[in-house]
Amino acid sequence: MITIKKSINIIILLLAVALIISGCGSSRVKSGGKTGDDEKEKNNVTQDIKLSFDVVKNIEELPKNVQDAVEALKQQRGYAFFKVEDGFILFAGMGEKNTAGYDITVKSVENVNGTVKVTVEEKSPEKGDIVAQVISYPFTVVKVKDGMENFIVANESGEELKLLSVDKVSSVGNAEDKKEKTVVIVETQGTYVGEIDGNSVEIIVDGQPNAFRHEGRYREILDNLKENDKLSISYFENEHGQLILVTFEKLK
Repeated sequence: MITIKKSINIIILLLAVALIISGCGSSRVKSGGKTGDDEKEKNNVTQDIKLSFDVVKNIEELPKNVQDAVEALKQQRGYAFFKVEDGFILFAGMGEKNTAGYDITVKSVENVNGTVKVTVEEKSPEKGDIVAQVISYPFTVVKVKDGMENFIVANESGEELKLLSVDKVSSVGNAEDKKEKTVVIVETQGTYVGEIDGNSVEIIVDGQPNAFRHEGRYREILDNLKENDKLSISYFENEHGQLILVTFEKLK
């Protein structure tokens, strides 16, 4: 016959077993939930890897096709990149400015989950600054050694620059309208007429005389030209309708 004391001991024992089982179950649930949160947090971590880059100080050291592209692209705000043997050449520019005092520099290059994110700093003259009253084209060119063909370029405020591109055509007749932010470089031949002023010359192309701006470049070539000399040129039309020379040489 079970005494009251034994009954009490049994009840206490059952309660203890129930508490142990409950504690183990609660521990398992808590442990399982923590593991799930850790895995979710791990999957959401971005892999930001800093990439090395070098500023190109002498544009003439670049491949000829990249030099020509930079000369054309500097008139617009945006960026472009070019694949080379050991990485990429990246151009970033602020476009045409009415004065000096502007500047753009690359601050960092990172691989963010497979995308090369480039952060640039754009500087403008402060109010009251004394700057030269000349047209300027602030831009920078850097070489990225470990990049990939997936770039995003933005300033420190997070504003993204537009991707620019260059198309080449062999004559004026093929220079059809292109989508916005595409620079069309026309490659053709012409006949030299003479200088218009210190920044432009007159050249006959397809029987029509045209004014071409050279912005003070090609001085050595111009000094040795005569009227009716045959020329090989490439040029593009800027947003103001001006024809800008990219390459310019006398035919032998």
